[in-house]
Amino acid sequence: MDKLFLRQDSLSIKGLRSECILGVYEWERKAPRKVLINLELFLTVTKSDKLEDTLDYAELTQQLDTHIRTSQFQLIESLAEHIAEFIITAFSVNRVRVEVIKPNVLKNVEQVSILIERSQ
Repeated sequence: MDKLFLRQDSLSIKGLRSECILGVYEWERKAPRKVLINLELFLTVTKSDKLEDTLDYAELTQQLDTHIRTSQFQLIESLAEHIAEFIITAFSVNRVRVEVIKPNVLKNVEQVSILIERSQ
């Protein structure tokens, strides 16, 4: 009997540190602000042990960091959408979950974050 198995593999990248102009208020936009990015990348893992047969996460994080650092956003929601679109377009990822964390944005709040999930 043939069985159809749906495989859903994922690769996590946690704590990517970057910075960009981010914020609504003038005081927030005077200098780049630190952001932390957590990613869950959904892809099909093969039995191959060759880098060219999988996602090169070193390349992804380098390109993503460069992309974020040259961008400006008012909202973390917009930054998250931009990251998801960039990853889905530039890399062979079926689906991505993106969390953008903006630390130390308010006096009595450790961080503010947004979590989105997008697919092709």
